[in-house]
Amino acid sequence: MKKTSLIISAIALAASSTASAGNFDFNKFAGGYHNSLSFSANGANVGLTATALGGSKVSWTNEGLGRGSNGLNYKMSGGEALSFSFTKAVDIGTIDVIGISSASINWTAANGDTGIFSNATDDAAVNLFNITNMTITAEGNFITIKGMDDVFVSQVNEVPLPAAAWLFGSALLGLSGLARRRRA
Repeated sequence: MKKTSLIISAIALAASSTASAGNFDFNKFAGGYHNSLSFSANGANVGLTATALGGSKVSWTNEGLGRGSNGLNYKMSGGEALSFSFTKAVDIGTIDVIGISSASINWTAANGDTGIFSNATDDAAVNLFNITNMTITAEGNFITIKGMDDVFVSQVNEVPLPAAAWLFGSALLGLSGLARRRRA
């Protein structure tokens, strides 16, 4: 009986997998202009580095991330872009873009696939998978990136065990129980 319990516990443990979602919150004021900034996700074991493209700097205000070089210019506009590089491949559910206009998001997956998500606005549900790099570009004026929500470290999907294997296993257990009973 102990062996049976141990086997069932091992199967249940192998079949269960948990992943915790994390969030990147960029709207916590730290201030200033930086060549690049690094963040860790709350709740997920992943980090990212933000870099301004085109010779400017990353601005960090209480509204979020933008780009600029002085206190008057801290939001993205007219094609300005921020590049994001993740320490691990991630799945992203939502990107919080705030401002008057929208942004486009160019992404690269771990397998080399690329794509674009256009017209991202407040709490854009992007549902990107296995992302390693991403560039967010302002399509119009005055946007900042407030954060990224529902960030998971991408995991290799487990191959499910077919139902026939479970039935076969339970049948073997039943037959071994009958064989024991007949011997006794």
